[in-house]
Amino acid sequence: MKVIYQTDGIRGFYKGWATTMLGIAPYIAIKMATFDALKTRYLPDKNVRHFDLINLSFGAVAGIVSMTLTYPFDLVKRKIQLMGINRHARNYSDLMHCVNSIMIHEGPKGFFRGLNP
Repeated sequence: MKVIYQTDGIRGFYKGWATTMLGIAPYIAIKMATFDALKTRYLPDKNVRHFDLINLSFGAVAGIVSMTLTYPFDLVKRKIQLMGINRHARNYSDLMHCVNSIMIHEGPKGFFRGLNP
């Protein structure tokens, strides 16, 4: 923390904050919409034997879908947050510089790098 404060001041503690805020709203919206669509279309009566397991599975699928679709926001956020801490990380002047850099150096697939193990 001392190093962050010395190099970037108070602003250093908030690197990636804007991207986090931009990523949370779509994540929640997609997750809730997906879960609601699955429930509306496929959820059986509560009397069905495995109702809870089916409901839990819909929540898991909704989480996977929303995480996959909003992963680029999380990736950009992490790259900005790691800037200066990781000696291998690139330095970005702002959010758009980071996005453009990923697109130029890694292409569209770069926005999903690290999504799967």
